Order: sequence, then structure tokens, then C-alpha cells
Amino acid sequence: MNPNLSYGEFVDSRDGTKYATLFINNTFKKSPDSVQISFTVFAQNLKYREKMTMAADEQDDDTKVEGYCYHDSTEYCDDWYGAYYQWAEMMALPYECNSKSCADLIDPDGDGFHQGICPKDWHIMTQKEMLAVFYVTGIGDYEAMKASGTFSGGGNGSNKSGFSLLAAGFRKYSLSGSVFKDFYKGCYYFFPQEHNATSGEGGGIDADSGDIELTTNPKKEGIPVRCVKDY
Repeated sequence: MNPNLSYGEFVDSRDGTKYATLFINNTFKKSPDSVQISFTVFAQNLKYREKMTMAADEQDDDTKVEGYCYHDSTEYCDDWYGAYYQWAEMMALPYECNSKSCADLIDPDGDGFHQGICPKDWHIMTQKEMLAVFYVTGIGDYEAMKASGTFSGGGNGSNKSGFSLLAAGFRKYSLSGSVFKDFYKGCYYFFPQEHNATSGEGGGIDADSGDIELTTNPKKEGIPVRCVKDY
């Protein structure tokens, strides 16, 4: 956390986990549009899970919220980096949505948000919201998003935004063996939108990048989640 900023607190009633929260009030700048946007976001990655999935396995149990933990250790989930979720798991959709289009199931109530596995009255962070954090210092500043001392090779980060983005990497999906990648190097998030039947839209920061990256990732990759309060 940034010691110079004031954080709120939210307790997830599902498991009692406490999260630091951050209020963002900023202009979202992306040519040709600029709009004012204000919201409260988790300053930590979501930890919630009813079942830990081993990194070699799929999150295919539709009866429970599953999460990967780095090194298959609950300590990494609970104490530091949060859990990692496949796209369908994050969206609270059936596992089959990782390999087929489920666009008609996104934002079912039409309020512009998708709750997914976030707590009630919270939703999965959108591209617009991530970019609003990116511009919180008035310019596009990925260093302002990064928690100090968690990225190797790409600077410590100033964390001026208070977002405290961690270099948690991701769980890379592979038929020959799924592994965790880019730990200490980068962090990525899925947005609640599809690119195609097997890929989701997302964004993140690499240690060697001078900018936020908008990406397309296989839905079966495991990626951290940030939640935003409905507004």
C-alpha cells in the first residue's frame, strides 16, 4: 500500500477476508473520448475460493468457486498475491465457456457491470476502470500503478495511484503442462468481455513495458482479479 494515501476497508462476508479499498476520481482519457469516472476498487487481488485447484488441473467444477495459488500454496493466495482464475471461473459461468462463446451471458441485467465471482454489489474490473487508474496522476503512468519492490528488472514503481499492482504473473495453460509464468515480472487481468470463443480481452503491465498493455489471452489461463464497487 501507499503509506501517503488513505484506504478504506471492505470485509467479504463469504469468508471474512478484509480488503483495502481505494477511491478513484479521474478523467478516463482515450482518444477521441474523455469522460469523468469515479469508483471504489480493491487495492488487493481477490482471494476468494471454495476450492484450490492444482496448477496442472482445470477449474471445471461448476459447483464451487475454484482458485489457483502460486506454487500450489495457500500462503501465496491468502497472504500476498491472491488467487488466479480462468476466464469462465472469474465470470461465474460454466467451465464450457472457456472453449465456446458465452457473450449472451455477460452482464445479464444490462447495468453495464458483470459481478462474476466478486462479492454482491461489486463487479469485475473493466477496461475503462483500469485505464482510469492508469491516468490517475494525469498522464498514462504504469509506474504509478505498481506496488514498490515487487517487479524485477523494470523498476520498483511509485504506487502514486495507490492501486498496488503486484507482479503476480499468471498461470499459463498448456496441453504439455500448465505452469506459472512472469512472477516478479508482470501482472495481467481479464476484463469481463470475450475476444472470441477461446480468448478473453484483458490488460496488464510487463516489467519491461513503458505502457499499459491491452492483451488477448486464452480463457484457460489463470489470472488475478480486482473487484470494483457498483456505481
